[in-house]
Amino acid sequence: MIARAANLKVSSVTNERDMERTTKNLQKLFTDANEINLYAAPAVEAVVRAGYMSGKPNILLEGQKKPTYRFDPIFELKRSEAARIVINVMKDNKKIPK
Repeated sequence: MIARAANLKVSSVTNERDMERTTKNLQKLFTDANEINLYAAPAVEAVVRAGYMSGKPNILLEGQKKPTYRFDPIFELKRSEAARIVINVMKDNKKIPK
């Protein structure tokens, strides 16, 4: 819904190779990328690339310096998270001032 509302260019997945590329891109961003439904993966990639969503930080493990993020596709989106996404889309489309 976000990708459509923001008129984002979503990569078309016409074959298995395209899907593998999209999945690999998401795996670089999210530790739980394999849980994202295949039909939604291209739209998720477009929304993240546009900066409307970023993911939830994972707990840093001992010795880990670089933070990692998860997408949590199974959990419900909180109202505050949805509001942040709407604000980001509206700012980007110049509907409200930055």
